[in-house]
Amino acid sequence: MKRLALWLVLLSATVQAGNVEGLGRVEDIKIRETGSEAVSDAGACKGFKMSKGQVVRYFARAIFITAEQHHHDYDWSPCYVRGTAIIDKQSVTWQIDAGESGWVKFPDATERLIGQRDHRSTEG
Repeated sequence: MKRLALWLVLLSATVQAGNVEGLGRVEDIKIRETGSEAVSDAGACKGFKMSKGQVVRYFARAIFITAEQHHHDYDWSPCYVRGTAIIDKQSVTWQIDAGESGWVKFPDATERLIGQRDHRSTEG
């Protein structure tokens, strides 16, 4: 019986460690702007575009990430797409950059970093 209890505790810890926090239901996605963080980056970002379908697919695989994950696992890019959406019945603004990371800002001004489930950094 003790072995079974220990096994269940270990199994529970393993499952919890593997959990990722998804964004929930995302609806009414609208792209409002495509651009670059600085005017000097505009030329480099000219070719970066995301269609509504690409944004919908991004959000379908999106998860909340920590600042540490954002720093270590994602490449920085000045190129972005910004827009609005409804997440779990809340109007939000969002940004996705060419490095596959971004943020979502909620009505209470809370800003959460987002990334992609199963993202692999290009850095080795």
